[in-house]
Amino acid sequence: MKRFRFRLDVLSQILNQATRERRTALVRAVDKEDVARGKVLDIETARVKAIEVGHTPPGPLAVEERSALSDYLVDSAEALAQAEASLSGCSQAVAAARNALRNARVEARRLETLREIERERHRQASLKEEVARIDELAARRKGE
Repeated sequence: MKRFRFRLDVLSQILNQATRERRTALVRAVDKEDVARGKVLDIETARVKAIEVGHTPPGPLAVEERSALSDYLVDSAEALAQAEASLSGCSQAVAAARNALRNARVEARRLETLREIERERHRQASLKEEVARIDELAARRKGE
C-alpha cells in the first residue's frame, strides 16, 4: 500500500510538472500569435495608407508613382497572405497548447481522485484494524 501511494505521489509530481510546462508552452504560443497578429495589422495599416495616398485628388501624381503604388500593393498583398498564414499557424499552435493543458489538468484531476480513493481505503483499513484490536482487547477482558 505504501509503495502504491508513493508511486501515486511521484506520478502526481510528474503530472504537475507537465502541467506547468504546458502552461508555459501556451503562454509562448499566445505571445507568438500576438506578434503575428501585430504583423498582419501593420501590413494592413500600411496598405490602407498607401491606398489613401494613391487616391489623392488628381494633380502632380505621376504615372511612375501610380505604377510604384500598384507594385507595392501587389507585394504587400503577398506579404499579407504570408502573415495571415503565419497567424493561422500560430492560432492552431495556441489551440493545440490549450488542448494539451486541458488534458494535463484532466489527468491531474483523475490522479487526485485516485489518490483520494487510496487514502479512503487506507483510512478504512486502519479503522478496521483498530476495531479488530478493540474487539480483541474486549474479548480478553471478558475471558479473564
